[in-house]
Amino acid sequence: MFVHWIKWKIYIRWKNEWKKLTPTYMFIFLVDVLKMMVFFSLSLFILDILIYPPEEASKMLNDYAGGMAKELLQQALYLEADTKLAYIWTLLFIQLTIMSIISGVEASKWEMSHKDDLILHNLACSERQRKLLLYTEQIVWRFKQLIAGFMPILLALLFLVSSSFSHFFVLLFIIFLTYFVQSQFVSNLHNLITFIKMRKSEYTKFIIFQSFVFKLFLAGLGYLFGTTFIPWVNAFPLIGKQVDLQAFENWQLDGQQLFLQQVSGFFQFFLHDYWPHTLLARTAVDSAHSLGCIFYIFIVTVLTSLLAMCNAKTNKERQMKDNPVFEKFFLAIGKYSGISDSLIATRIKLMCRSQQLLQRPAVLLGGAINWSVVGVCAALLSHTDSVKVFYLVLTLCIYMLTYFLSTLLFDDLSSQFSFDSDGRQLSLFIFAGFPLWYVFTQKIRIFLIASVPMFILTQLVIVSSLTLVSWKIIILILIVTIINYIAFAFVNYIPSITRPHFDFMHIEQLDDYTDKGMIKAILRTTLLGFLIPIMLLPLAFYMANYVDEDSFVFLQLICVPIFTIATVWLGAWLIKRKTNRLFTIEELNL
Repeated sequence: MFVHWIKWKIYIRWKNEWKKLTPTYMFIFLVDVLKMMVFFSLSLFILDILIYPPEEASKMLNDYAGGMAKELLQQALYLEADTKLAYIWTLLFIQLTIMSIISGVEASKWEMSHKDDLILHNLACSERQRKLLLYTEQIVWRFKQLIAGFMPILLALLFLVSSSFSHFFVLLFIIFLTYFVQSQFVSNLHNLITFIKMRKSEYTKFIIFQSFVFKLFLAGLGYLFGTTFIPWVNAFPLIGKQVDLQAFENWQLDGQQLFLQQVSGFFQFFLHDYWPHTLLARTAVDSAHSLGCIFYIFIVTVLTSLLAMCNAKTNKERQMKDNPVFEKFFLAIGKYSGISDSLIATRIKLMCRSQQLLQRPAVLLGGAINWSVVGVCAALLSHTDSVKVFYLVLTLCIYMLTYFLSTLLFDDLSSQFSFDSDGRQLSLFIFAGFPLWYVFTQKIRIFLIASVPMFILTQLVIVSSLTLVSWKIIILILIVTIINYIAFAFVNYIPSITRPHFDFMHIEQLDDYTDKGMIKAILRTTLLGFLIPIMLLPLAFYMANYVDEDSFVFLQLICVPIFTIATVWLGAWLIKRKTNRLFTIEELNL
């Protein structure tokens, strides 16, 4: 029964996400295969130089590598071959562990948001077996990420060390088994912790307070980390029309050495022998350590079984409590901002009562990495001596940091914000005579309302560090940041508007569709690699002394935002032109 269920669900998901092998899907498939081949070739080239460096290896690094990668690779060249091999295997198994954690958390979210209960109740299985089926379905589905992101490096490494077929298949079996067992352990642990927290009557207030304190703590750590780089940042040499390349290279080298000094202890901590990934690395290098690897897998399996039994008991006591704190807060925001109506109020209540937000309400305050970066930026802004460096960091915050704040929040709760997240319930709007444009305006307003807590808190931290500008400039900076945030919000909606999938089987499946993923990757690459750099041209002119400070403020904080508003208006017009008509159920595949 177990194998047949998994096989059946994987087949259904494949048919749902890939549809028929149309030219579009064939192109995506070929691109994925090409990426794996390129990844394999690059891994083979780099690992060959690292493990068996030729005499001209240093010259090759000087010609083709740069920055931090060049510094690390040059240090690796002087290690013994066996030591380098052990480090490479360790890094590879760290990657495997990270992928296991991601897969396990996703499997837990998949189970908690699952709506196939009626189908599963018709099976003669216990609650523990039901959870195992749902976890395994998602973990097996995520094997494609393991194959695409891990296997090319593994195959390149095994090819270089001339591994035998028996060693290759044994190692492959250990890797897939370890990935599966670790993912199951993380799934059960994440599921159990989530529902234990949700059983507390003051869960929402407690978790929000805890998250708020934790975010401020991360911002504080980022601030302390940033202060160590203040002398280095103040010595930034690219100021003026004439650039001393030698001074810039020396400045880069100083920054790399300073960074390595700060993080070397962190790296050494994860290279100790007591970590599971180092044990797995020793097994890959020498099969004599296989017994220890088998013992580790056995221990994780036993712990997973104990967690599964606890999970089966807590499942009977599950109570999904409403979230009145969030509801009142966001309803008030919608009311006083003037962008709410009765339907928006209903959507706010549904969002606050959704499984996704009840499970992780702290996501509305932003991610851990974002807050660490906010702390670093605050340190640089408040301690820099150079006005140009100040404007450099400030402009990057206005554009780059705002982009990541908007994008990561959207990705974390795409099940609520995505244009196609209503699924088959969209038919209610179709029958009522509403166009899709109306649905889109509701979705983006919900996203902007939900962004208010994170946006206010991060901007308070940034603004409190702006000591070199007047309050008029600060107000202008806040207005530009709001414009950019709304613009990036529009960009986040493009994949789900151009390739909507209202017929999804599971709400956590929305980001899995390959056509949407390809459009998202193209958009974000274009934005980060082309459009945002163009928006930063006034900054480049100011750093090179082609414009003075007043001209820079006018160009960067007035002209560029006007261009951004015009672009957003044009994009909204195009979206309205595409969606502002009545669609049939057949057209939307409902």
